[in-house]
Amino acid sequence: MARWIGLLVCCGLTVGCGDDAASTSAGDTGGSGGTTATTMTADGPTPGPGVDTGMPTPDGTGSTSSPGTTTGSDTGDSGTTGDSGTTGDSGTTGDSGATDDSGTTGDSGSTDDTGTTGFEGLDPSGDYLLAATTVVDPTHPLQYVLSVDYTPNVVGALAGLMDVEMQPLTLDVMSTTTPREFSGAPLVIDDVAVGDDGSFTIGVGNVSVAGETNPITGADIELANIVLSGSWVDADNACGNLTGDITVPLMLDLNGSTFAAVRVAATDPASLPLVFPFGC
Repeated sequence: MARWIGLLVCCGLTVGCGDDAASTSAGDTGGSGGTTATTMTADGPTPGPGVDTGMPTPDGTGSTSSPGTTTGSDTGDSGTTGDSGTTGDSGTTGDSGATDDSGTTGDSGSTDDTGTTGFEGLDPSGDYLLAATTVVDPTHPLQYVLSVDYTPNVVGALAGLMDVEMQPLTLDVMSTTTPREFSGAPLVIDDVAVGDDGSFTIGVGNVSVAGETNPITGADIELANIVLSGSWVDADNACGNLTGDITVPLMLDLNGSTFAAVRVAATDPASLPLVFPFGC
């Protein structure tokens, strides 16, 4: 009798152990959907705190619905960052290209028209340093004190007439500033017409240039058919082109030569500018 009881006890324990193993297996797989698996105790399986979120599904894999809620992790809201694409509206700042319309301020270039509004009202009367370059040596110009006596509103479309005197200045060879003293008599040209745009043509004619006023070679030269064609930039400055020929000591066309005149307060050598323009 005791022998049969022992067999029954052993079998009961064996069955109990099998059930516990099954419970452990089922709890473990079911708990994969939760945070805590089923705990085994001497009294049998005891649900852990994660059972509510890890209830086994019919196939025993556990519910994944809870972590699935992470699919709504507002990352879709990050799609609203696409609204930042609205910053593309900043492309509308390209309208600032319309500021190119400010290029219409180039119309201010029409202020150049002021140059064409006429020489009327301006008075170039006074003294100037006139420098005339030649194609022989454009860096060492002949120099004169140009004196202008202007009479406005003379005839027709002309702004006026001017009488001019060109007093030659002495220059050392290869010098542009010394000694610049008066040499000989001035060239006198009267009744030079000044157009409404300030343009003028001074027909100088044939000119003898003394060697002491020739900074290129220091030799006497003869010029023929000399014409200064230019315009007044304003009442204090004029510039233009010089044409004509050298006839002595050689024959040379002066086409391409230039001149410029700048107003001076006094005509003594010490008052003449050290730096001055030679052309436009």
